[in-house]
Amino acid sequence: MTVENAKTSAPAPATSNELSCPSPSYNYNGILSCSLKGTNLKAGYTLLAFANGVSICTNSIEITGGDATARHYQCHLTATQPTSATVKVLDGATAFPNTATVNLVTPPSFILSSTTFANGASIPSSYLRGAVVEALGAGHPGCIGAASNSATNTSPPLTWTNPPVGTQSFAIILRDTSPSASNFKHWSVWNIPTSQTSLASTVEGEQVNSTIAQGQNSFGAVAYGGPCPLSDVHAYEFKLYALNVSRLTPVNAATDPEALANALQDSSKILGTATYEGVVSASLVAKASSENNSLALVRNTAMNRPVTPITVMGGVGARTYSVSPNLPDGLLLDASTGGISGTPTRESAQSDYTMTVQDSATSGAQRTTAKFKIAVTAAFSATVNNASLNLTQGQALPNTFPVSVTGGAAPYRYSISPGLPPGLTLNSATGALSGTPAAAQGAVNYTVTVTDASSKTVTASFSIMVKAPLSARVNTPTYALTQNTAMVSNAPIAATGGTESYRYSISPSLPSGLTLDSATGALSGTPTATQGATNYTVTVTDASSRTATGSFSITVSASIPPLTMAVNTPSYALTQGAAAASGVPIATSGGTTPYTYRISPSLPSGLTLNSATGALSGTPTATQGATNYTVTVTDANSRTASGSFAITIAPALSANVNTPSLSLTQGVAMNNNIPVLGAS
Repeated sequence: MTVENAKTSAPAPATSNELSCPSPSYNYNGILSCSLKGTNLKAGYTLLAFANGVSICTNSIEITGGDATARHYQCHLTATQPTSATVKVLDGATAFPNTATVNLVTPPSFILSSTTFANGASIPSSYLRGAVVEALGAGHPGCIGAASNSATNTSPPLTWTNPPVGTQSFAIILRDTSPSASNFKHWSVWNIPTSQTSLASTVEGEQVNSTIAQGQNSFGAVAYGGPCPLSDVHAYEFKLYALNVSRLTPVNAATDPEALANALQDSSKILGTATYEGVVSASLVAKASSENNSLALVRNTAMNRPVTPITVMGGVGARTYSVSPNLPDGLLLDASTGGISGTPTRESAQSDYTMTVQDSATSGAQRTTAKFKIAVTAAFSATVNNASLNLTQGQALPNTFPVSVTGGAAPYRYSISPGLPPGLTLNSATGALSGTPAAAQGAVNYTVTVTDASSKTVTASFSIMVKAPLSARVNTPTYALTQNTAMVSNAPIAATGGTESYRYSISPSLPSGLTLDSATGALSGTPTATQGATNYTVTVTDASSRTATGSFSITVSASIPPLTMAVNTPSYALTQGAAAASGVPIATSGGTTPYTYRISPSLPSGLTLNSATGALSGTPTATQGATNYTVTVTDANSRTASGSFAITIAPALSANVNTPSLSLTQGVAMNNNIPVLGAS
């Protein structure tokens, strides 16, 4: 018997011919997706991206569905500003020669808000743990531990927008950020699914819902615990975390108020945060209003509305206001609100005024003050006619008067700051704005100063935006559709610049079953007939009747037959230790190649099923009775089909020596003897 030595040839080396990323632009802190095409490709490569020589691609993963001719990858971008990046794929320490370039853009702002109070404003009393009362003695109002009066210990409704790309869940922490509060935790909630963009109000002790988890607060309850400051003004921060994991399991969440904060110390889980703040004041506090602390009024001109020049927080019960010295003639103070209203009748130079506010506590009433200013000038004013001018580059602007002047002494002189966009001028004698803007710019604020004959001045501000000329950018140059299969709706052409709104039309007529939305430019529908590659042109018309065009092509292929499986070999009768003849137990047809095969339950030891061909092969090493197996095939479009067959493995045949040697005598008959016994 001759045994030939087996020869093993080295595998063919991997080569690449294309690296592509489906989108030209990605959020600079989002997810980058790219594909490598070539020959003899395998698993284990790494996707890399570099901006200005710095690696900005982390957590590279390979997406399923690749094969020896194409591999698909994703990674998390870590750039901190808009830039361009070079993309590579690495095999160990060696990069494939093909590269791609993508633009990294600024993602939309991640914003948290509430409909019940403004960011930084006082939190309404219904969301507090206890009401502000006289609990600590004269002059020291405090807060009782249980909800009372208008305090219901209900969480405020919260809403968020624009979470970072890749977000899989959200978490919220409400904490007291005041220095005296020692980072007191009022609420911890997590595992909020990305299907939610808001949380409704929740009463203490109630579960938010069946999937969202809550932790213990610093009051000792596993629930929302509203603010309850004992003194002074406390600031509270609602902080929303966008996470790249679908579920968190903080340790000791039911007993440790810091459990969620500790779990979030692993910053790799955090894609972004958004905050919303409020304040609660136990003590009576007054300060000058950030908006109305200096009132500039005009003689004989009525105030549009009552203005409260100071901001007051805290205290007990109703408040009473007074002011010193007396207000200018014609102005009145509302003693119950602190609002100033009326029509000043005489000019007065800017002067300081002190407003005193007192609460109505039955004992130890609090009193505090804040200062503000009032000036009454002559009735010389400038009024904005056009608060914002939206212009288009290259389009002439006829004489426009953004500011009107009343009162004062003519003639007037007009000046503007900062300098106007190139191509525009302001007439210093008439205040007329005219010209043809030569360059695009975002909204910029300009201030017109008007000086009268007595050198008095008034100012008025407006903004100018110069949009780029209308253009049409091709989002999707080609569409490869399938007959009788609905396409994913999207806009093949994106309009920019010009004057909104836009209208879209297309030529020639689309294939039967497809439509183009004239308002959005979105292409959608289900093509009902096949066609070869055909070019289409979309014309975009803006509100100023200017037009721009962009073209793309559509190919409609015939319908793909359904994926099916047929049983070639219903049962296999194998023998332990004997190689099975390689074969495909289940035949596949239809669908879209390539196919991927898997089998359940696991095959007997020694047998394998080729995941690419479905071929069964190997040498079984153990016996078994008839056992059913199911093969499931998945095509390139993720369609599946399955078929079943059985395998029986019989023991191997063996021979045992019964009589190792026979001693016989010539001419003497021997007894019956079986020298070898067979066994299985």
